[in-house]
Amino acid sequence: MPGDLPRIVQQLIRDHRNMARLLDVLQEELDNYRQTKSADFEILSRIMDYVLNFPELRHHPREDLIFKQLIHKDSAAAHQAEAVLAEHGELAALTRKLSAAVHNLWHDVEMPRPWFESVIDTYITKYRHHMREEEEIYFPLALKSLGPVDWQQIESEAAQHGSDPLFGGKTDAEYQILHDRILRLAR
Repeated sequence: MPGDLPRIVQQLIRDHRNMARLLDVLQEELDNYRQTKSADFEILSRIMDYVLNFPELRHHPREDLIFKQLIHKDSAAAHQAEAVLAEHGELAALTRKLSAAVHNLWHDVEMPRPWFESVIDTYITKYRHHMREEEEIYFPLALKSLGPVDWQQIESEAAQHGSDPLFGGKTDAEYQILHDRILRLAR
């Protein structure tokens, strides 16, 4: 990761790497569910709690600062920036859908297995695609269009969104089991 990128972009890219690791755990859980017909609901619930409370409440709002600034600065890029903002809304809805599905399955609510599996598959696929597009298309567009003053303003506002409770250096106790699982998977 080049050191000349604004700190906020460097952090967002690190967030993406961490989210990819979390998606690896989710994929492993889906594969296990398909093979054994059971799931580790403690891990799944920690994943859902994390994605509802970090990407949706902290990570995407930081990105939104960039894309909203891009809309104001570059009318040619406005359509693309608006598209990524809309995607954040779609991902939030998909996250809530998956969270409800995990909760219902954990509490023995009847649902078709293929539907549950497809919700997880869709979530993983869409999230990976979204992160790749941000890094390959949207961040470079912002880097080209925004200047140093814009980045200073964005970084100042982004500081208000808090730290990462799973990957932020000190793992919150509620995420420790998930953190340990990610480390085991990485070996």
